[in-house]
Amino acid sequence: MLKDLRNLKKFKGNDYGSDFILMPVDRKNKVEDIKNLELHEVNVCGYVGDKNETGNRRVPVKLLRLDKLKKDKQFSQLNELLEAAEKKAKRKGNVSAGTLGVESTLHDLIDTFLVEEAWEFKDIQCYRSRLQWWKKHFGDVPLEEVTTSKILLAKNVLKKLGKKPATINRYVSCLQGAFRFGVKSGWGCTCPISNKQVEKDPEEKRVRWLDDDELKKLFKALKSSQSESLEDLVHFSLNTGCRKSEALGLRWKDIDFNHSQIIFRNVKRESVCVQAFIDASGEAKFDMKTQVFEEGLKNKDKTKILKLDNMKEVRDILLKRRGNPEIVAKSEYVFPQDPRQGWEKLIKRIGLEDFRWHDLRHCCASYMRQDGLSLGHIGNHLGHKSSASTERYSHLSAEETLETGKAVSKRLYG
Repeated sequence: MLKDLRNLKKFKGNDYGSDFILMPVDRKNKVEDIKNLELHEVNVCGYVGDKNETGNRRVPVKLLRLDKLKKDKQFSQLNELLEAAEKKAKRKGNVSAGTLGVESTLHDLIDTFLVEEAWEFKDIQCYRSRLQWWKKHFGDVPLEEVTTSKILLAKNVLKKLGKKPATINRYVSCLQGAFRFGVKSGWGCTCPISNKQVEKDPEEKRVRWLDDDELKKLFKALKSSQSESLEDLVHFSLNTGCRKSEALGLRWKDIDFNHSQIIFRNVKRESVCVQAFIDASGEAKFDMKTQVFEEGLKNKDKTKILKLDNMKEVRDILLKRRGNPEIVAKSEYVFPQDPRQGWEKLIKRIGLEDFRWHDLRHCCASYMRQDGLSLGHIGNHLGHKSSASTERYSHLSAEETLETGKAVSKRLYG
C-alpha cells in the first residue's frame, strides 16, 4: 500500500487497486501528462460499478483534488467519499444496490426526493427544514427499518419540543411525501405512514381577528409608524383581504381607476429554488433566488377582480400613492417595500398577542361574516378555492365584491 496517495502519479498505469484513479482537472490534458502536473491540477476519482456485471458499467466519479488530501486521514477520507459516490450513482440508476452492496437509508431517500421532485414546490423551504429534522433524527437508518412505531415515537419527540398538532402533522406529511416518491420511483420501500398507519393529530383551527378596541389601538399606532408604507399596506390588506404576496405583487397597471377595480394577477415570493443537485459528498444542495415575482395567484387562479366602488378608503390610498412621484418613480409596484420589520416592532410595542400579518385576512373574513354575508360571498372576496368550495363560488362574479367591500369598510371606519 502506498504511504502517500499523492505519489500515485509516479506509478505506471495510474491505478490504485480497483477503487481510485487519477484524472486531470483540465480535460485538455491527458492521463500521461499527470506526472508533469501540479497537485491542484489533478483530481482523485473513484470507480463505481462493476463492468463485468450485465447491465452495469464502471463509472468514474470525481471525489476531490490531490492537493486537498489530508496526509493523516487520506485513505479513510477517500473511502468515505467513494461510499457517498456509490450511493449517488445507485440513486441515479448507474448501478444496482446488489452490485454495490449499499443499503438505502432514509437520508438517501430524503435527499433524492428533495433534488428530483420537491425542489419545484413553492414551499420547498418548509420541506427542507422539516425533512432535515427527520434526517437528523434517524437519517442513517435503513429504509426497511423506518417503521410506523419509530415514526410514532418521533412524533412524541416533536410534542416534547413544544410543536403544535398542526405543525407535527406537517412534519409527518413531508416525510410521507418522500416515501411516496420512493414507492413510485422503484426504491423497493413501502410507506409506513399511508393508509392511516399514522393518524393525524386533532388540530385546533386557529382564528384570530381584532375586536373594536384592538382595531383602534392598531390604527393609532400606525399613525406614528416610521415605515414608509406600513399604514397604507395594513389598511389595504384589511379591506381587500388579499394575501401579503398578492399585495406586494400588485402593479400600477393592474389597477383600473376608470372602471374602479383591482385585478390581482401577480405575487411576490421571498425565495424560489432554481436548481437542486447532489454534490460529490452525496449531500443535497439548492440554488435559491430571492425576491421573485410570478404570474398567477396562490390558489392557482390567473386573476382575481375586486371592485372599489364601496371601498373609498382603499381607493384613496391608491390615489394618494399614485400621486406620489417618489413611489411611482421607484417601482412599477404599488407597494415596493415589504415593511416586515416595522410591522414586527409595532405589534410588539402595542402588545397585540398572537397576531400575525396573515390574521389581517382573517379579520376581513370575520367582519364580513359578522355582517351576515354568506360564505360564498366571503370566499369570492378573499379568493378562496378548495374542492369543497369551488362549486359554491363558481357562480359568483366580481360585482358581488361591491357588497362585501361595503361591509368591511363599515366595520373598519363606521
